[in-house]
This record gives sequence, structure tokens and C-alpha cells, in this order.
Amino acid sequence: MEHADAMNPALLQFTGPRTLRAEALDQDAWTQVRHGAFYPASEWEALDAGERHALLVHAGVPKWAEDRLVSHWSAAALHGLPTIGRWPNRVDVMVAGRGRTSQHVQRFHRVKELPTPVQINGIRVTDPLRTVVDLARCTSLRSALATADAALRKKMFAIEALRQAVSELPTGVRGKQTALLVAQLADERAESPLESMSRAVMFQARLPRPELQVVVRDGRGFIGRCDFGWDGLLGECDGKMKYGADLTDDPSAAVWREKQREDRIRRVTDLARWCWDDAYAEGPMLRILADKGVRPRPGQQWIA
Repeated sequence: MEHADAMNPALLQFTGPRTLRAEALDQDAWTQVRHGAFYPASEWEALDAGERHALLVHAGVPKWAEDRLVSHWSAAALHGLPTIGRWPNRVDVMVAGRGRTSQHVQRFHRVKELPTPVQINGIRVTDPLRTVVDLARCTSLRSALATADAALRKKMFAIEALRQAVSELPTGVRGKQTALLVAQLADERAESPLESMSRAVMFQARLPRPELQVVVRDGRGFIGRCDFGWDGLLGECDGKMKYGADLTDDPSAAVWREKQREDRIRRVTDLARWCWDDAYAEGPMLRILADKGVRPRPGQQWIA
């Protein structure tokens, strides 16, 4: 099956002597992705970390045999799925049997038989479902949840398929407990990695489970939509309400409109706000919520 990724990179790759490469390139115009592979510097600066890792994958593909697939973080990058934390500086591959090692790739996972791959721009990759399950087994809950939420939001697979795949993991296999949590907590309504990470922090801190994407109205009608909601409190983890089709491109007008709508919200209910750094460090976000009355509850259940 052929999938299209969000980026079809125009990599410039050299195979000749190093001196020829140096002479052929304007060093200010090109960024080296890896040995022998370059990308336009102006475009490189506009890429996020996941997109840069996807370029690293593209740059390394010609060296790979048919006995391996791009997997884990590298597969997530090609599928356009987010993770939380630093992207690896090597390409993750899944290898069948006892294939040879390579200094250019990180042999991440060895299996007896490779799963059926999908292809992205001709690259053999684990499919989105397998990618999410693999990451759920080897990374943090917050990162795995961000990846799973995004895949569900993009309709890459259904939540039932994720739960079935995780349930079929062998008993005692590494990472199964985290994968089970991800399968139970994943939700397509999360609209950003920050929302997913915030929810993971709430779960691990035993806070009351919030409602997601709460519509806010007053006597004048629709105000906006908040990321989280509890009884008497709304939560926003990016500082920007979702207001609908009346958003403007004028920054000053947008700030004014947001202030007006926040005032309307606060006349209806209380509002807590936090940013990426607050959620990533956990403590600041939890203190913000505690100050608003959302605190850990003994025996709090998120999963039936």
C-alpha cells in the first residue's frame, strides 16, 4: 500500500569524493542532513524536529535492504505523527532475523518476521497502527498518547483496532502495560500534543477525568470551545480558545477578540490556563489546577 507523507523532500545527494562535494555546494545555501546528503538551508530552518527527522530517513533509505522496515520514531516522522521529547539522531529500523549492522542506522527492534509494510514515497514503513503500538511499548505515556491521539484524529485507524492490537501482545512482553494504558486513554478529540501530554499528566496525578473539547455558551450564544472541563472550571492548555469561523488574521484584532471572549467565559465559569513548559514540568500545571480546586482524588478511576 502506498501512502503519501506531508513532505516530498528534494534532497541533494552526492556519491563522489568529499572534495568534489565541498566544491559543488554553496555551504550557506545547503544544510547537511547526513554524510553525503544536503537540503536547502532556507527550507531546513522552517522544518520542525519531526520533519527534519523524516529527511534523515529519506537520506538513509538507499543503504537499506529488503529485510528491514523503517519503524518506531522514524516511522512516526514519515506518517506525520508527533512524539514528545527529543527525536533520535539515527534512523529506527525493524530487522528480520540476524541482518547485518550499519553505522548509519540504529537497529531498534529485531523480529522473526517483518509485519506487512506500507510505502511512503517508496520507503517501506510499519503501518500507523503498528507504529503506535511499537512506540507505546518503549516510550513514555505522555509521548505515546500524543502519537496515538494524533493517529486517531487523522483517522489512520479506529480505537477498536488499537485496543485489539494491544490485547494481542504476548503476556509479559516489554511495555505492554503502558500500551494498555494508551489504548484505554487515547482519544481523537485531542487536538495537539500539548493536550495529550496534559491529559497524561492529569491521569498520572490522579486528577478527576475532564471532559474534552467543551463548548462554552452564554446568553448571547456560542463563545468558544475549551480543551478541558470540570464542574465549575474550564481548562486551556495553549492559551488560545477555539472560536470558530470568525478568527481573523490581524494579530491585534485577534488578541482583542480573545480578551473579550475570555471575559465572557469568566462570567459563566472559572478558567485555568497553562502552557507547554507548565505541562512538561508537571508541577506548575498541577499547581495551577490545584489553585482552582482540581486536586488528586484517592481512588480516582479513569479506566473502567
